[in-house]
Amino acid sequence: MTAGTWVTVAAVAVAVVTLALNGIWARKHHVKQTEQFYLSRYWHIIDRFPKEAMVNGVSGDLDDAQQHAVLLYLRLCEDEADLRSMCMVSDAVWGAWEKGIRSQLCHWPVAGQWQRISGGDLAVRNEGQFRHLRALMATDAYDPCPRNRPGRWGRGL
Repeated sequence: MTAGTWVTVAAVAVAVVTLALNGIWARKHHVKQTEQFYLSRYWHIIDRFPKEAMVNGVSGDLDDAQQHAVLLYLRLCEDEADLRSMCMVSDAVWGAWEKGIRSQLCHWPVAGQWQRISGGDLAVRNEGQFRHLRALMATDAYDPCPRNRPGRWGRGL
């Protein structure tokens, strides 16, 4: 091979690597933007919870607006898990979200509403909903992302 051929091969290799890395960077950037958006939604909803929810072990009745906020929170959690299943949430953030979701589902004010939806009087009517949250609570470790570690790295996760 001539020197010109080697230069061409090297240039093509550099271009391919550069494009691949740019694609990964762009996906990482998109993932971070998505995570930030959902974090903002989380705080907007949590701010609508009763102030007593900030103290562990406290419980009480919820007014309609607070019940609505809890239902919005449950929907947000399901949406977050759904995003993870589409490989749009990083490993580190999913780990934090999963831990937080598990905790909230076991504590007031979320636990009462979750019990009504998942095992109480509304369970039959809501059987097709909240499939990720049901799976999360049925297992010790739940990751809806279908990709293996190298596949997640390639997606910027």
